[in-house]
Amino acid sequence: MALCSVAEVKTEVNPRSLSDEEISNIITRVSRSVATQTGGSVDDSSNDLLNLACIHLSAAAVYREMRARGELAARVKMGNSEQQ
Repeated sequence: MALCSVAEVKTEVNPRSLSDEEISNIITRVSRSVATQTGGSVDDSSNDLLNLACIHLSAAAVYREMRARGELAARVKMGNSEQQ
């Protein structure tokens, strides 16, 4: 079980370089991490706060993976500022 679904994560981020199975693996890992850190359960899909934490942490992990695969730029320059 997981605290969120692939569809919920894809509402936040839509990667071209990751399959649904890869996103599901990320969600499983993040769900275990959230459950461990909060003392909750991976099966506690009725807890809205745990679900929200899972969605956003999974989206962040997907963004990191997208950047590692070259789908996202490592640096963004806007005007006088630059962000890595």
